[in-house]
Amino acid sequence: MTRRTVRRTVSALGVLTVAGALAACGGGRPGAAAVVDGRSIPTADVQDATRELADVLQGVSSSAILGVLVQEPTVRALTEEAGVAVGEDTAADALAEQAEVVGAAGQEFSPASVTVMRYLLEIEALQGASDAEVLLATLQEDLGALDLTVNPRFGTADEVGTVGATSYPWLVSADGADATPAP
Repeated sequence: MTRRTVRRTVSALGVLTVAGALAACGGGRPGAAAVVDGRSIPTADVQDATRELADVLQGVSSSAILGVLVQEPTVRALTEEAGVAVGEDTAADALAEQAEVVGAAGQEFSPASVTVMRYLLEIEALQGASDAEVLLATLQEDLGALDLTVNPRFGTADEVGTVGATSYPWLVSADGADATPAP
């Protein structure tokens, strides 16, 4: 083997290694913030909803939004079963009302943002149901059965699909406080 052939081989292997590592970040699907039971949640959806909802709802972070997008189809299925489902139009109207309350009237929202609002209304409906205790126990069980892979850029998931922020222990704030959480 000549020096040129060795360099080309090493370069090709390096490119394949980097490509493989990047693909693994989204559960093997480029552009995925998470993969849930074979369904990809696009990074763009998480970013759009995080940006759009930051001034409209409290506690908005990319990991919180991703957690909602992971859990919402399971929550929706249970609310449909229980007869307390929330429609997309109802969620869009509620989101528009909330935007108006905080001074952001007329703001346009992506389908991902409407999904987040629908999730919030669905959880509220489950908690207010006469058999809430049974429904919420069923929900925990259903969420625990999800096959979930989260892109580490967005956080880590626990056994019931709750996504928490990733912490970078090697990054500390200027004042030497705790590790820096992911955006």
